[in-house]
Amino acid sequence: MAKQYLIKQTLWYPTDKAVIARLKAGENLPIKERGPIRQAEPGEIVSDLPLVSIPGLLEHDYIEEYLGVKEDAATTPENG
Repeated sequence: MAKQYLIKQTLWYPTDKAVIARLKAGENLPIKERGPIRQAEPGEIVSDLPLVSIPGLLEHDYIEEYLGVKEDAATTPENG
């Protein structure tokens, strides 16, 4: 199963593997050639981020690795 990530800030990213490979290779693609663009909102759990983007997104705190429980849903002594 692919790793999942919690979106912390709105992100837009390509999902076409061929487009991602071209961008990774350094091509400057016009927007109209980038294919489908996914918009992910804060609080969403996603598993389709381009692998090449994940280290930078983690470093800048745009995402965090999702381990199965959102912080606001975690069990605490107060909510049992």
